[in-house]
Amino acid sequence: MHFGGRVGEIMRKTAVLLVIALFLSLCCCSHVAEKQTLQDLVVSCKNISSARCTQATVSVDGKIYFFSNGYDRIPEDFYNSLNQYEIEEVTEKEVSYNQIYIDFYNPYEDGLDLCVDEKDHIIIDNDYDKVYKCEGIYDSLREYFKPIFAESNLCYQVGHTPVTYGYEYVIYDKEYQTIKYDTSSRQPHITRINDDVVCLWIQGGTGILARWSVYYNTATGEISPTYNGQTDSYGTLTCNTGSGIVEVSDIFSGEIVYTIDDFDEPIATFVENISSAYFSEDGSQIIVEYLNTEVETCRQVYELPASVIKK
Repeated sequence: MHFGGRVGEIMRKTAVLLVIALFLSLCCCSHVAEKQTLQDLVVSCKNISSARCTQATVSVDGKIYFFSNGYDRIPEDFYNSLNQYEIEEVTEKEVSYNQIYIDFYNPYEDGLDLCVDEKDHIIIDNDYDKVYKCEGIYDSLREYFKPIFAESNLCYQVGHTPVTYGYEYVIYDKEYQTIKYDTSSRQPHITRINDDVVCLWIQGGTGILARWSVYYNTATGEISPTYNGQTDSYGTLTCNTGSGIVEVSDIFSGEIVYTIDDFDEPIATFVENISSAYFSEDGSQIIVEYLNTEVETCRQVYELPASVIKK
């Protein structure tokens, strides 16, 4: 009986060891199976949201494209697509010249720069000390953007001018006839705000008040007045920042329909005291960021009257 008891004890211990070994094996397998995706990497670096004011700029082959969640949701859709790309950090630091460069921007959150070269190297926020790789991602991204670029090319084109190291841009109407063509030493930004209207803005100098913008209706050929300051739009309205004031206007008539010049905090006395003004997700509010007399950033939300929203 004593011998049988020892055998039973040995069997019990063996069973326990087998269970522990199996558990450790499963844990190890689970750990090995865990893969980091490009979306994981982006999330760990910055916070890219689905807000309507999130924008993405894509530069490739000397051309520049601009997308906004306010119209086509392409920044959000592209971000969601990043979970399909499994990545690994590599020791190779040499990056090819041929690249796809993507810049995410949101005025209320940190931005993000994403660079993918033709060797499938990935760099986040220009941090060349950490280079990642995903086999086939360069060609995959080109295929992803191919139809998106083709649609944009029918509406507008922006590109580099290698001789003058500047930019040229063109905006087309629905018949693919040129509405506007020009060159610029500063980068033009052209964003679609609906199926027919695009907004062109250029930072003409230093400071937000040196920025100007013009809207073009590609269906009618109509051109808006020139607006100054940071610009946002919703429906038929545009809002623009000034010195101590935000003006809401009808886009193409230029009629000012609402003015914001009253703030909870004493506003700074210097000229560029308003940082930004954007419509809310549903267009019923305007979120304004300004600097107070202590040069602290303040955020205030303004409800638009129903009569203005109908404009």
